[in-house]
Amino acid sequence: MQDNKNMKKNVAWNTIGSIYYSFCQWLMTVIIVYLTSDYGVIGTLGLAMTITNSFTTISSFGMRSYQISDSNHQFSDSEYIASRRITAVAAFVLCAIYVIIIGTNIKELICILSYMLLRLVESTEDVCQGILQIYWRYDIIGKSYILRGTLQIFLFVLCFLLTNNLTITFLVMFFSNFIVLILYDKRIVNKIANVVTIIWSNNLIRLFKECAVLVVYYFMANSLATVVRVSIKNHMGQDLLGIYSTVASPTVIVQLLASVVFSPFLPLFAKAYNSGNKKLFSQYIKKIVVCIIIGFIFVNIATILFGKWGLQILYNSDIASHYELLLPLVWCTFFAAAVWLFAGTLISIRAIKPLVCGITIAFFINYVLSDLLVTTFGLNGASYSQVISEVLLMFYLFVIVMIKKNQIKEVNEG
Repeated sequence: MQDNKNMKKNVAWNTIGSIYYSFCQWLMTVIIVYLTSDYGVIGTLGLAMTITNSFTTISSFGMRSYQISDSNHQFSDSEYIASRRITAVAAFVLCAIYVIIIGTNIKELICILSYMLLRLVESTEDVCQGILQIYWRYDIIGKSYILRGTLQIFLFVLCFLLTNNLTITFLVMFFSNFIVLILYDKRIVNKIANVVTIIWSNNLIRLFKECAVLVVYYFMANSLATVVRVSIKNHMGQDLLGIYSTVASPTVIVQLLASVVFSPFLPLFAKAYNSGNKKLFSQYIKKIVVCIIIGFIFVNIATILFGKWGLQILYNSDIASHYELLLPLVWCTFFAAAVWLFAGTLISIRAIKPLVCGITIAFFINYVLSDLLVTTFGLNGASYSQVISEVLLMFYLFVIVMIKKNQIKEVNEG
């Protein structure tokens, strides 16, 4: 373990890098408005981002939270990396099948799968970052984020200006990120963790079994947004989906900040729980609840006061005229972040099975409501459907966390 000063410095690198990388990804959804006036292209970009987000979950297999809280070293670093090669291939195939099923044309199909290749590099980066996090090398994670984010936004602008083609742009971005992965992240991980190449082992089966519930949970959780956007595409068309995606893009900062700030503390929840420190565990939960309440008040006030002005600055008067979409979209990302916080807490203490029950119900509610509310309330109906399902899921997960907190003494004494 590093000293306090270096630890803070490394965590700062990670925080800055994560925010910068996500900012660069979000910036693509802003820049595209200036690069093209075709809202169909903008809608395709938004759809590609949303769909691949769900299937990146399959590739990541919900392992990051499990991996960084694997304090007993049930599985080796080499096994975590080997598992990612298998899940990446499976995710790509399933993504292709899904995109065909929902009825996209061949141009959209190729574009979305090209973006999926880029997301698979991110997924492989994710398992490498898990190893680096265990060794407290957050500085390497942050620098990688900055390097990849800069490359992505530069190549996105350059390639789209030269080709006016999203597919070619995504493929160039994929190759550049793959080079960074091989020459920077994996090279450093191999030195730090002494990783060996594993094609297959019986331990991988155990690892997949342990995380199978997690991948189901994360896939369905990330698919909440996909379901409502597919509903918009089917009922209202690609152009309106483009407008919805454009207004939605600034709201991702809420979920990003929650994940960046909270992720380093997941191992602390596991430590408090496993050591039977009920008081400390309770303090962590109280801090989460207070942050959620204060955060909700803050984002509502900020959106009401500065939302329309912000859309005008970021985009144009045409997008700003759809300001009424912003607040419900902020609620979507805020409650998604709150759900992520409670889910991460449960994963860190290995209370994983209840997650699937909750997300299954939330997903079903969202699926049933999406078409109904989109046809009734238009674009805002998609947000209402997602918010209702996320709020119900948030309260369910909070109840499970409280039950587990009250069982700490029994678990550690029994």
